[in-house]
Amino acid sequence: MTGNSNIILITVDSLRYDTIFSDEAVSAPTIEQLIEEGLTFKRAYANGTSTGMSFPSIFSGMYPWDYYGSYYSPDRPHLIEEFKNTNYGTAAFHSNPHLSASFGYDRGFDIFSEGSDSPSTVSKLRKKAGNNIPKDSILYDVLRKAWKNLEKATGTGVGTPYVDGTELNEYVFDWLESASAPVFGWVHYMDVHHPYLPHKNTVSHDIGEKEAIRLRQKFIHSPDDLVNSEIEILRQLYRGEVEYFDRCLNSLLSKVQSELGFDNTVLILVSDHGEAFGENDNYGHGGDALGDEVTRVPLIIRGPNIEPSKVESPVSCVDIYPTITDIRGESAPSKCRGKSLLAVDENERQEKDEKQYVFAHANAPSDGQAMICDGRRKLIHDRGENTDTLYDLCDGQEKERINYRADHVKDLVDEIETHISSIKSSDDSAIQPDIDDEMKNKLRDLGYID
Repeated sequence: MTGNSNIILITVDSLRYDTIFSDEAVSAPTIEQLIEEGLTFKRAYANGTSTGMSFPSIFSGMYPWDYYGSYYSPDRPHLIEEFKNTNYGTAAFHSNPHLSASFGYDRGFDIFSEGSDSPSTVSKLRKKAGNNIPKDSILYDVLRKAWKNLEKATGTGVGTPYVDGTELNEYVFDWLESASAPVFGWVHYMDVHHPYLPHKNTVSHDIGEKEAIRLRQKFIHSPDDLVNSEIEILRQLYRGEVEYFDRCLNSLLSKVQSELGFDNTVLILVSDHGEAFGENDNYGHGGDALGDEVTRVPLIIRGPNIEPSKVESPVSCVDIYPTITDIRGESAPSKCRGKSLLAVDENERQEKDEKQYVFAHANAPSDGQAMICDGRRKLIHDRGENTDTLYDLCDGQEKERINYRADHVKDLVDEIETHISSIKSSDDSAIQPDIDDEMKNKLRDLGYID
């Protein structure tokens, strides 16, 4: 590997670890081949419970509460800055509004493609009404509630509030065909994020689209009303989306191989968070959902001179930035909190009896929740309630421990207090994303706002 290796960072929205690493894993031959050929981290954690909380860690090597805010703080390092004043061409391809230029994510990219979505009939009507009816009027509020109920009751087409993976690939392919190595490319797939729609030749092919849309509305707005059979259909739809993404990934990797070759190209595959289907009374992601179903994610690195192996030590997305600088033979900025994943040596760590801790955050620093995990135990500290909840992970399952001795978790409590006290703040909290009506509609269609 050289300092001029091509680097392709592939991120997937909402991909749970156990859809890849479990006895019930989906059929994902492309990901399985990456696992066979790459460095696979079986206990990788997202540092936040949503895209807006998780991606600052991926791109800055810092935690979500560092310089907290929905806008990507200027005080944070930005991964793309590592390629300034180099001969690298840089490009980004995504369609998640939380990762848009309005939130500061375009900083430094040569090409920043946010794609386009395929809005639903309801979304089109909502946009038209928004242009003609005052949003603070009673009529607009009545229509807004009616639109929500229409999709829920009738399964009226939700459309696709993101760029489908096959279409997203076309944007990437056009860039690859004209790019000159070395390159850094970031591709973010949204297909696994709800709304889950059925796809041909997947486990979801026989589910009707109207049923999928009806359940999607229930999943977002009234999940406690879901019955077990409906949750199983949602899981099946979700698994079908994972299978569909795997096909899109196969097409992308084939194009990367034909245009760049794999001899000097590093591939990094990671998810920003998982997805809950009732575990710990959570549905979807975000909020205080710090269970493994949301925080534990797949993480695989494949490249020249990277020995294929499976790592059991806990790592997290905050380690991705320093890993990329390590690939280039450079050092990460001093603000980075993570460590290069290429330097993980499990044998040495076991010999020294070293503990490796990972952290994740949920909600705002003032009264939110912080998680610490060492691979065997997980402790969640609620700053608002000033409570601690302990989970045992030893048998591969996450089980809450009601009764435990405080001295048995003193190291976790001490570490999390030290971690929280180290959070960096800035005075840029006044910076707010520039969110227009079109972006609000996208956020609404993705279930982020009402």
